[in-house]
Amino acid sequence: MFGSFQIEGHGSIFKTFQLRIFYCFLKSNNGIFITKIQSFSYLCKKISMKKIFFFLLITFSISVFSQTWMHPPYLDNQRAEEANYYDVVNAFELWWGDRPYERSNGFMPFKRWEYMNSFRCYPDGTYPPANSYWDAYQAIVQEYKSNKGSNEKTDVSNWTPMGLTTWTNGINGYNPGNGRVNTVTVDPNNSQVLYIASPSGGVWKTINGGQSWNTTFDNMPHLGVSAIAIHPDSSNVIFVGTGDRDANDTKATGIYKSTNGGNTWNPSGLNTAGWNSINKIVFDPQNVEIMFAATNAGIYKSVNRGHDWTIVYNQSKVTDLLFHPTNTNILYGSGNYFVRSTDGGTSFSKNLTVPNDTCRLEIAVTPANDNVVYILATNSLYSYGGVYRSSNSGTSFTLMSSSPNYMGYSFDADDDAGQGWYDIAIAASPINALEIYIGGVNVWKSINGGTSFDIKSHWIYDDPSTYTHADIHYLGFYGNRLFCGSDGGVFFSDDYAENWTDISAGLGITQFYRIASSAVDPNFIVAGCQDNGSNKLENGQWTHLFGADGMGTMTHRTNINTYYFSYQYGGLLRTTDNGDNVDYINPAENGAWVTPYDMHPSNSNIIYAGYTDVYKSTDQGDNWVQISNNLAGGYKLARLKVSPANPNYIYASSSGTLYTTTNGGTNWTSSYCGFNGTIMGIAPSYTNPAKLWIAVSSNTGDRVFLSEDAGQTYVDITGNTSGTGIRSLVHQKNYHDALYIGTENAVFYFDTTMTNWIPFVNGLPNVISNDLEINYTNNMLRTGTYGRGIWETPVLSVASMNEYTIYETINLYPNPAKGVLNVDLSNILNIRSINVFDVNGRQIIELPVKSGIVQIDMTNYVSGIYFIKVITDNHQYVQRFILQN
Repeated sequence: MFGSFQIEGHGSIFKTFQLRIFYCFLKSNNGIFITKIQSFSYLCKKISMKKIFFFLLITFSISVFSQTWMHPPYLDNQRAEEANYYDVVNAFELWWGDRPYERSNGFMPFKRWEYMNSFRCYPDGTYPPANSYWDAYQAIVQEYKSNKGSNEKTDVSNWTPMGLTTWTNGINGYNPGNGRVNTVTVDPNNSQVLYIASPSGGVWKTINGGQSWNTTFDNMPHLGVSAIAIHPDSSNVIFVGTGDRDANDTKATGIYKSTNGGNTWNPSGLNTAGWNSINKIVFDPQNVEIMFAATNAGIYKSVNRGHDWTIVYNQSKVTDLLFHPTNTNILYGSGNYFVRSTDGGTSFSKNLTVPNDTCRLEIAVTPANDNVVYILATNSLYSYGGVYRSSNSGTSFTLMSSSPNYMGYSFDADDDAGQGWYDIAIAASPINALEIYIGGVNVWKSINGGTSFDIKSHWIYDDPSTYTHADIHYLGFYGNRLFCGSDGGVFFSDDYAENWTDISAGLGITQFYRIASSAVDPNFIVAGCQDNGSNKLENGQWTHLFGADGMGTMTHRTNINTYYFSYQYGGLLRTTDNGDNVDYINPAENGAWVTPYDMHPSNSNIIYAGYTDVYKSTDQGDNWVQISNNLAGGYKLARLKVSPANPNYIYASSSGTLYTTTNGGTNWTSSYCGFNGTIMGIAPSYTNPAKLWIAVSSNTGDRVFLSEDAGQTYVDITGNTSGTGIRSLVHQKNYHDALYIGTENAVFYFDTTMTNWIPFVNGLPNVISNDLEINYTNNMLRTGTYGRGIWETPVLSVASMNEYTIYETINLYPNPAKGVLNVDLSNILNIRSINVFDVNGRQIIELPVKSGIVQIDMTNYVSGIYFIKVITDNHQYVQRFILQN
């Protein structure tokens, strides 16, 4: 992992643009050092800056749970997934010590986990039940339904997707992608049918080899999935295991089963919950009544097709599980240990002669030699620990190699980086037992049983045929086709990794942190996301602007070519020419994981940034002035808002404390709402600078407060939303002080004419709503979700109420549809166009203009959610429907 760097010896570097390898002097917070950088020629060639600043913060998103520090003396004996939040944080900090985070061994990726879960734990560090947010959401939904007819407002939202689903690489981009894929599964009866599992975006299916994708998993309690298994004799029967195996971003709710090819899902007999992720599901190939599930708690066995489960191994976490190719009495498991069964899975034993208690092991077998077993091991530094080979079905192993470091980012394997606790994968050729493939950041190939490897894919987007996004979570053969699942999507190779094809287009699984749209063009959006950097939406096309993990963004209010984006810990970038050139302008060394920024309400040249203090720039970030002094006692600021009614009123927060200035930063006061939690959103009024709303989250509940005296006193207006896991808040001007909150599962609405909050969720997946914003140019409410991209709906207003009711006049039947959908357009006049869009907002069908009853043949489309849009001279009609082929 690189840190935040400024090039010092730029003169010699910039003379070597075309070299594949060059040396440069890099400056970090801990001094200047020399490093060799390879294949960045295109970056230097493309980036031109007014100041010759260049930084690179490549964070390979690393999970947090490794045996090297998740055991004594750092942490008492307990499963990491069940450990107290504060014990985990303290254990990591004790293990890490004062090492610089530039060494690429997990500091900032741990902070991602810390950031995500700090909002979810109780004040004592324990966690609520896995379905607590879902249950709170369902209670509001049931209350809303039971009061239907007497509610002050009804849910007239109509959410539609905006992507990201496809992309082009921009001038300064280098690691574009759609989002993380935990595993890939191919239908054994039809190679054109594939399923992928996303850690916070659900299960996705294609029926045409990856040309198009769709999902039916959007309404499940949790969208995190790590395992998919298709019944060998019936392709309609599918089991999926929930939870996030590699980063613990989402909790597990056990195994779900579909009997209709993924159209619908129901709970299976294994109803594990919490952090007990279901990591792998396998059928006994000789007796499909028998199934096994590898989980964080061990291995479970079912003898009745998944109806009932019994734990048969409980001594360690198991991430992978494989049968011997010809003898189903022998099973192999891996994770913290290599485990083996010789009695058909009745019992398992550990093999302590191979690495254990270090980081993580993964395994591979091959039908080319059924006695061969490979182990890929990582070491205590999370880098390459070695490949081990067994020729006697796992009884004993021989170390094939333990160097150089194939787990790092270097093309020559000559760095000391590693993230083996998070992304590690291995696959063996089905036709050559000496040919294996391993994945860390890149994909490597060996033709001598692991003695040596050659690089076969690059994490930098230079040549698309050799690109697989960084962080390899899955490698596996189906026939002679090798699949790769990574932090950017799904790739395959038909020539044993010589060339790669990206089939991720259509996967709407991006994990967004922050979004900002333009007042000049409301459909222009700049957004930051986990793993896949900062991206812009322009003219319907997404472009990858910059890599690392994308965070906060801002757009200039009058100049569409000027906008801001950032990376973790406050690395702020500006472009004034729509991304062709980028300036590195952050005012301070480090901010929060998601550092907050805001813009003056009437002068877009004035911007603000929150680090440990608040900074102000009057020249778009060229120069900064610190306008607070030790505001939060050295702690990072998490939220920052400038009043649109009076920019002298500025609000910032750290943890549960609100900081307020009413004179542009000359003086600051602090206040506490009286509720122990973290401020997740600040929403100042558009008319009264002293009036604001704050959202506070904690697992003792959630709160929304109103203050009309700049934070001196608060009124609790939480109502029925406590316990929903509030993650974002936005205020709508000119409509009854309307508020929207985004939560772990939904978006809710409230205004001063109402007594309680209502769901605002029609068409919206059950996913974390990390950010909310309203674009007043087209009156659209947008949410950046953590796992399902960006979605939008018209805001509630008097003018729009009539348009909302128009949506009801489109009569679709049957809905859900099978094959053919009937659309009744008898009451709609002056029709100009009729189009069908998939779940990601991509147009797939354009129909000739007709009236009356229109039939749409969708026999050849995969099951999932679709939208029909009818445009007339005066209106747009959008209706959601479900296809169940």
